[in-house]
Amino acid sequence: MKFTILFLIISSFHLLLPQSKEYKSKYIKDRISEQRRAILYLSGFAFSVDEVKKNRKKLLNEIETLRVNQMITPEVLVLFQNIFENHKSLPQDLVILALESIYRINHVQFSKSLETVFMETLNKKVLLLSYLNLKKYKNLDKKFDDKISKYNDEKIQTILDYLNTPHKKALPPLEPLLAFKNSPEDFIFYSFHPSDTLEPGYLIIKGKDGKFLREKDGKLFVIKQLARSVLELPSLMEMGDTPGGLYSLGKIIVSSNPKIGPVPAIKLSLPHEVSPAAFFHLPKEIPWTKEIYSSFLPQEWKEYPSLWESYFAGYIGRSGIWMHGSTLDPEAFSDYLKVKITPTYGCLSSREEWSEEGRLLLSDQRRLIEKLPETLGGFAFVIRIPSRELPDLERIEKIILELER
Repeated sequence: MKFTILFLIISSFHLLLPQSKEYKSKYIKDRISEQRRAILYLSGFAFSVDEVKKNRKKLLNEIETLRVNQMITPEVLVLFQNIFENHKSLPQDLVILALESIYRINHVQFSKSLETVFMETLNKKVLLLSYLNLKKYKNLDKKFDDKISKYNDEKIQTILDYLNTPHKKALPPLEPLLAFKNSPEDFIFYSFHPSDTLEPGYLIIKGKDGKFLREKDGKLFVIKQLARSVLELPSLMEMGDTPGGLYSLGKIIVSSNPKIGPVPAIKLSLPHEVSPAAFFHLPKEIPWTKEIYSSFLPQEWKEYPSLWESYFAGYIGRSGIWMHGSTLDPEAFSDYLKVKITPTYGCLSSREEWSEEGRLLLSDQRRLIEKLPETLGGFAFVIRIPSRELPDLERIEKIILELER
């Protein structure tokens, strides 16, 4: 199905809600044509350091067009190889883009080039990304760890320590988590996800009254969400999979990002992205510490590994995570995804389908927005659980009925 990118500025998100609304845009880009243009441009690009520097912005844009739709062609891989071989002379944002783009591809053809990049680079992000790419291919000897250690960078070490630590922990009881309440003004979102990011998770919501939101027929209100990055980078990394853990609920706004589209999105704040006072709705400022974060987790869940990902991701500098729909064509990912929900750069995405004319045909995100007030307060838990242990909705419903008695 051919989809369009829609640019739309709307003063009130309630204008978006009627099913029959056909959204007009200032201009409509044919996404298929956009992809073809990018392929033609990159395939015919005459590589030289001077040409790359002169066309840096266009190269960045065209690579981005393809990688967000997972259309990295053999010709683009040749371009990446040239970028790695000339990494010292090129803009580092282009080197970073190429390193991010190949992480999910796992092409061993880059192994020697990546070793050279790792040993020669003075850029910390290039260092880390080349290391992570190499680690997917083979066991690395001591010289690689020694170079990482020489940087003495606490944030890089935090990522590597988390990735290299086995995270096997028995699933705590769900009752204390679902019973969590901080204040009468809070909404509490629970987004449960399997460890297999190809599989969707599901979102349920506790309202201000302490009751979980329900459909008109009394059934529990549930929408499916995907917590997968199109790049498949680790969750602590910028643009990696969605980190598990605690988030602070922010504003509901229409995004300016055409890939998200005009259905309102919900801003989520990570620890360290905002101050503790803003995150926890406190009357005065306090410093960020592991202890203050832990104090807001249910006792039984304080040591559950996935609930700490958001804390460390925010500490490292990750930000900009949303709950949103998508104008991207889910068919671009149908060869491996098990649901028609498009992956993002680490946000929580829900299913949307658009017609060629720009009509919204289906939107779980809109269903979510219709259930909420214009101003939100509260928290969101993203709970990443081994796939075999993910609780089914029947079990969740039984626990909720007991809690609400």
